[in-house]
Parts: sequence; C-alpha cells; structure tokens
Amino acid sequence: MAEVKYRQIAELTACEIAAARAYGAESGLVHLAVQADHSLVLKSFELYQEFLQSKKLVALKRATELRYELAAAATLYSGHGNGVGVVGALGHSEDRFFKGMTWQYRGPTSATTHKSVADNFVRTRANSSRDTPVLLEFRLPAGFRLLPMAVLGADFTHEAECLIPPGLPFVINAASRVTVEDGQDVLHLVLVPK
Repeated sequence: MAEVKYRQIAELTACEIAAARAYGAESGLVHLAVQADHSLVLKSFELYQEFLQSKKLVALKRATELRYELAAAATLYSGHGNGVGVVGALGHSEDRFFKGMTWQYRGPTSATTHKSVADNFVRTRANSSRDTPVLLEFRLPAGFRLLPMAVLGADFTHEAECLIPPGLPFVINAASRVTVEDGQDVLHLVLVPK
C-alpha cells in the first residue's frame, strides 16, 4: 500500500483544529445535525443544542475544504456496518443498479488510507442480518481537498483517517457484493469525484 501524500494549502485556525479534534467524540452529533435528525437526541437535547451553537460544523467544513489537498492520486476507504446511512433504502438493490448513480452525503465522510481499518468498521458495526453493510472505495485525483487527521498530532494517526468534505457528488463507477472478513454480502461501491 502506497503512502498517501498531501500538501498544506493554508494553516488550520484554532477553531478548525478544535472542531476536527472534537469530531471523534462528537461525530454522532455531526451526522445527526447534517441529516436534521433529532429523534436520537430527545433525551439529551440540551447537549445537541449546545453542539449546534458551537459553530463546529462550519469550522469542520472549512478545514476539510480549504486547508489540505492530495499531492498525488490516492484511494481511501470508508466502512459502514449499517448501510442505511450510506445508501438509504437502496441497500438491498441489485449491484448493477448502483453503477452510474451519484453518491453524495451532506456531512463529512470519515475515510482511511488502510483498507483493513475500513474492513474492521464493516465487521464490528454490522449488527443486523437484515441490513446491508457498505464498503466505500474513493478513488481520488491529485489536488482533491480533504483533512488528513494526522496533522492534528500523534493521537490522530492510529486509523490513518482523512475527512472528505461534505456535500461533494461522486459517481459510482463500480458496484459489487463482497465478503469482508467473516461478513458476507457487503455492498462495495467504487466512487470517483463527479
């Protein structure tokens, strides 16, 4: 596996660093906010409300879009045990129907340079036999903007994680069903920027 090379375009601001560092602990709140889904936070709505007012979503968006870019083409992976958040109700469709479709997510997408890390997310988060786990493979060109989490320090290097900016459209170039470790029937989508 080739090392992913990236270059800095501009310095991260203090607010962007804080938002990126908080992403791991608050990623659930980030994804609830971008999906406008309040159903899971009714018991602790005050915490959710504080998060929305913190401006971390805006700072995270800026950090992923403006501060770093790939110095060379790279492949990143994102593993999801629960396919509903990735492909909605389409998870049980035949593979061939996905090819040529546009994939787009309103929030930042956590991806890794190590396929084994993404595979582990698929394996450990697949809780229901009725759902379709999804493995996303992003094939990205040089110059693609993202946030390599390793720039935040040694504590952020263990997953070789990068955050892909929110809202970008990708074309599904290929779709198949694969086995990831002991999990069968994993939907594998190969994505390229539109």
